[in-house]
Amino acid sequence: MAASAGRSRSHLHLIGHSSGGIDARLLAAPGVALPTTADVGRLAARLRTVTSISSPHHGTPLASFLSTRLGEQALEVLSLSTIYLLRYGHLPLRAGLQLGAMFTRLDNLVLNSAVLDEFFSLLLARFTAGRRRAVTRLFADVAKDRALLVQLTPQAMQVFNATVRDRPDVSYFSVITRAARPSVATARATGLDPYGQAIHALYAAIHALTARAPAHERPALTRPALDRLVACFAVEQD
Repeated sequence: MAASAGRSRSHLHLIGHSSGGIDARLLAAPGVALPTTADVGRLAARLRTVTSISSPHHGTPLASFLSTRLGEQALEVLSLSTIYLLRYGHLPLRAGLQLGAMFTRLDNLVLNSAVLDEFFSLLLARFTAGRRRAVTRLFADVAKDRALLVQLTPQAMQVFNATVRDRPDVSYFSVITRAARPSVATARATGLDPYGQAIHALYAAIHALTARAPAHERPALTRPALDRLVACFAVEQD
């Protein structure tokens, strides 16, 4: 989240990306009580605009998924893969193929413990004992600190939107982004590299999880707002 004072130091403009946009709305809310030593009331009096960029104002099904045991396992797989890539520059061929297979069916698969054990053993084999212990501690910390994910579920954001009011004298803006739909064409464009295909499979799984929000959890759009989206992205609402 960023703040801009512009030419006049008496005015404040908040810009927040992703969950930072939610934070900006919370900071601007009338009567908010936050665990901070800053004088929130004085800051809010200077506030003129709040702009969010790609913020999940209505929550995201991806947060709901990552809050489950399967989502926790998926995060562990991604974390270990990223650590290995940063250290060695590439994944072993067999690990790349396994990673792609796991995420190809991520939407309806409970990750098999034997497959996970094989994947982790394959990648951890080149790590020292000390580094393996560090990775284990990292996974334990990730498992404990998932409070933000729970707060960004559609159900939690329904409560947020019902209780957090906009400040009457502040203008609110939202920048919306859209990811391209994965397809056979995008898979072909990725090439034959196993790791590239694994990343494409992950992208397709995340896209499917995020796009499957039930109708009652989707924001109701006015006709002007819908027309604006269609004009920007050249597609009708799904």
